[in-house]
Order: sequence, then C-alpha cells, then structure tokens
Amino acid sequence: HDYILNLVVDSTVDGNLDNVGLQLSGGGAQNTVFQRDGIEGAGYSTFEKNDNYYNFVTHDLGWAPYTSEHYIPLVIDKPGAVWNVKSLRDGVSGNEALRKSFTNAFVETKVEEISCPGGTIIDGMCISRTENSNSGIGGDPHITTWQNEHYEYHGQCDLVMASDPKFADAKGLHIHIRTKLVRYWSYIKSAAIRIGDDILEIEGS
Repeated sequence: HDYILNLVVDSTVDGNLDNVGLQLSGGGAQNTVFQRDGIEGAGYSTFEKNDNYYNFVTHDLGWAPYTSEHYIPLVIDKPGAVWNVKSLRDGVSGNEALRKSFTNAFVETKVEEISCPGGTIIDGMCISRTENSNSGIGGDPHITTWQNEHYEYHGQCDLVMASDPKFADAKGLHIHIRTKLVRYWSYIKSAAIRIGDDILEIEGS
C-alpha cells in the first residue's frame, strides 16, 4: 500500500543548492524539482528533470553513504518528497530568501498531503486508501504515523510517539521514546509509557 514519505537528506540536487526538494516518479527517471524562485523572493517554482536521479543527486560518501542506494528509493513513485537539508546547512548563510523558499515548498506540499490523508491526489482528486493504518516505530528508527506518513530519523533526542489526554476517562496516555546515535544512524534506547500516575519505562542495551 502507499505511504507518505518525507525524506530529509544531505545532498545536492542537479548541482544547485537552490534546489530544495525533489519528487520522484517513473521509477526514479521522471522527477519534479522544487527550486528557489528568484534571487530575493521567498517563493519557489518547479521544473521537470527526466533523468535517473542517480545522475544528478549527489552526496558526501563519508557523511551519508547510503542516501541514493537505501533511502531515496523509498520515496520513488510514492506520495511525499525528498528534501535537501544541505540547502539549509551550506546554502542559507545570510540567505533568508532560500530558507523561506525551502519552508514554503515543504509546507505547501505537506498541506496537499494532509488534505488527502493516507491517499493519493491524482488530477486534483483525492484517491483514498481503504486499508487500516499500520502506525508504529522501530528499527533505526522508521516511523509511521496514524495517517500512514513514513519518516526516517537518524538523530539523538527524546520524541513523543503518542499522546491522548482523554484516554481512560481523562487519565491520559503518553508514550515517549529516547533515541541514541550510533555511527550514521540511531536506535530506540528506551521507551516510557504513562497512564495517569503510573509509569512504565523499558530500556534496551
């Protein structure tokens, strides 16, 4: 079934840090590139790149060795996009317009996805998916939301996995996880579940 994946990568798209994002189709050979629109403005435009992404998406093999091989294929022919964090890291110093263009492209794409949760927009129509959501988190870690959006996050921090203050007559249910960084990825080191005043914490090795 289809999922919504927004993949954040440290790459250069078509040799230009003004290219902030990419949607892949046609098996990775028919692509839409999000590009900063103009020098001063905060808008963005798109252009079509009919070439295999391997030929124009580059990345540092020492810092992100598996981007093209393992991660970008997850978004090919799926809703969502690849977002180029390298534009923000290396191209945004003193460049507020580029930062705003990145933000606007990301937000407007997400609004389109949210307006058709769990489905696909085809010719302006929302084609809904009927299967139940398979939400959860695991691995290094792979995160799937209730709306079937899929995320990869290889950082180290505390994350709120789920929160429902109305659970069990307002006792509340809260699930937090803590990730730990290992080389180029991270894993779930511990999880804490709170219902009312009761807390269960589970920690791995």
